[in-house]
Amino acid sequence: MIRGDRVRERRKALNMTQIELANAVGIKQGFLSQVEAGKRDVSTDTLVALARMLRTTLGHLLGVEENDEDVEVLAAAVA
Repeated sequence: MIRGDRVRERRKALNMTQIELANAVGIKQGFLSQVEAGKRDVSTDTLVALARMLRTTLGHLLGVEENDEDVEVLAAAVA
């Protein structure tokens, strides 16, 4: 299951609103809000789109990767 808190943290780190991220990924803002609150899960396609827009890895969003420094290095490389 996706870690909604990690989605929220990355979104805020990139200074994105829920509406901006939801539009970029192709989902509704209300659905994204529920994902961030841990109340909903996402499809594989949406998970991949979120990871791309948030410049992070699937592992980070799934809670597999714990090292946030690695995520920052990846984000800098992608930007």
